Amino acid sequence: MAETVDVAHNKEPVHVVLGKPHQFADVGKQAKDLLYKGFSSGNMLMMSCVMPGGALLSTTATMFDGNVVGLMSTSFKSAGVQTELSGGTLNQITASSTYEDIAPGLKIALSTALPGAEDIGKAQVQYQLNNAAFDATMIGLKSTPTLEFSANLGSERLSLGASALYNSETKEVSTLNTGIGYLRPDMSAAFFYDPLKDNAMDAYFTRHISPRAMFGGHLHFKVDKQVASATLGGSVRMDAQSTIKAKWNNQGMLGALFEHQPNPFLTLGMYVDVDTFNLRRQPNVGFSVSILGSVA
Repeated sequence: MAETVDVAHNKEPVHVVLGKPHQFADVGKQAKDLLYKGFSSGNMLMMSCVMPGGALLSTTATMFDGNVVGLMSTSFKSAGVQTELSGGTLNQITASSTYEDIAPGLKIALSTALPGAEDIGKAQVQYQLNNAAFDATMIGLKSTPTLEFSANLGSERLSLGASALYNSETKEVSTLNTGIGYLRPDMSAAFFYDPLKDNAMDAYFTRHISPRAMFGGHLHFKVDKQVASATLGGSVRMDAQSTIKAKWNNQGMLGALFEHQPNPFLTLGMYVDVDTFNLRRQPNVGFSVSILGSVA
């Protein structure tokens, strides 16, 4: 069902299609992306090329604290199966396959790594219904893996869900996260509570003040330790090619991210963070360049 809202009485409407509930891991995604996605102080260069058969070949170099990490990956889709292969300077090869056309609403993903399959290899099953979304993941390809289960019930507008993480080696449930999410074309809100992990509560929200601007926040509170943290941020789309994001937290860290896409094949980014409680500390600065090409 499509719904149109005139945000802040602006003549440009925001269109959002409301439908099935998200996976529980995606509840609150709008605020998480606004406040945390792209805020990295490392320098990154990424070059990608679309091959004639539709395969995507990418190379990435990231420099952080004087260390350089390189990664080369390729992804392609055939007969309804998405396959990805990658390897890099960390001397690890990873491979994953995602099957989406097995049955309506059913998705299966398998991944492994050499070395390290016993710790980070995964098998995941997701099932989507009109009013429910389920996920079951096995982490670690060994006899005593970690198991994660989640369910989210409702609709894309309003949903209630939970997730649990079970360690089959220690036979303990380490996290039991419950949450509720609310989504409207001009705002979103989410609340989570985990009684097992520091008895923690998290609240997220976003609000559009125009089709080009939004703000949001995240409040994290550990009940047992009586420790709270807060992050506030916003973004402004200056034009079709440029976006500015900024955030501040109660530890005094102020961060700003500028992204510019002069054409569909080139994306430039710059990130700066400053400790407003200690202005003598040198700011962290990061640059990113992403180039996309194709072979006819």
